[in-house]
Amino acid sequence: MESFIYYILDKFFENDNTNLLFNKLKQKNSAVIFDIGCYKGNFTINLINHFKKNKLNSYKNYSYFLFDPIPNLKKELINQNNLNYKYLEYAVDSKSSKKEFYLNQFYNSAGSSLIGIHYADRLWLNSRKIFMKIMNPFKIKNNFKTINVKTISIDDFVKKNNIDKIDLLKIDSEGNEYNILLGSKTTLKNKKIDMIYLEVLDNKNKYFEKENLIINFLKNYNFSLLKKDKLRLTSFLSDIIAYDLFFIKKR
Repeated sequence: MESFIYYILDKFFENDNTNLLFNKLKQKNSAVIFDIGCYKGNFTINLINHFKKNKLNSYKNYSYFLFDPIPNLKKELINQNNLNYKYLEYAVDSKSSKKEFYLNQFYNSAGSSLIGIHYADRLWLNSRKIFMKIMNPFKIKNNFKTINVKTISIDDFVKKNNIDKIDLLKIDSEGNEYNILLGSKTTLKNKKIDMIYLEVLDNKNKYFEKENLIINFLKNYNFSLLKKDKLRLTSFLSDIIAYDLFFIKKR
């Protein structure tokens, strides 16, 4: 049931900019894609499906790195043996270490993060629990719990794995996106990232300060904001607001 709910919410309430990203990637015969906060891999699957729909096989030459520390996800990830992808059970952060991670037990994909923004928002928490109880009344709805996870920075991962370039960096970290960008300074400085597609999320009274911080941070590395879309469902019955932002590096 949870997988069905996730499919419905992802299909009808999330912003679908896959076609835009596909058009930016389709001319590349090879590419490296980082999917940070991959959950069950829907972002990567949707992107691949655009290549298949357009009868382009170049996606088979791409390298996909999927990051998410939520336990037991690996068995639910992409089931395509011909893809060059790796799943990494890390929370991506500003530096490599170990940290506490807020895990949403009643709906893993929403609010699970190194930053407990959703956990602290009682209106968001109670309204989503009621919704999940209506949709799946026979499942016990536990609250968040904290688990210990390994963290890694983009800079450390790129260096350890000798990655020359990230063609697309996608970030969906439920509020930790700025810290992730701070952990990619060297990679950005070395001009190893082409495009960044990220969700920016925070409390409503803090959001626009954070958005401006990220925009100005990326301007320092010659990135410009190409597109911005509000995530409508996030702000409904909550004190949280979120937008999807798409940045490209200026030539």
